[in-house]
Amino acid sequence: MERALNELKEIKALGCVLLGDPGYYSRFGFKRAGIYGLGNEYQADESFMVLELRKGSLTTVQGTVKYQPEFKKANC
Repeated sequence: MERALNELKEIKALGCVLLGDPGYYSRFGFKRAGIYGLGNEYQADESFMVLELRKGSLTTVQGTVKYQPEFKKANC
């Protein structure tokens, strides 16, 4: 996880969203995405998480995150 986050920072990504275990991902700084006004097409709440990679970068975003069709196929 740390390697992936470092690579995102290297490409100057603003943030990262994921669906996963809050108990695990919170140790990396991920928070429930809903507090930033972000939803997802699967209506996941606690497990839909976001990490702000640049301070203040998520203060102006809101909406629904849509995943590529391959994501749904992998999780069927």
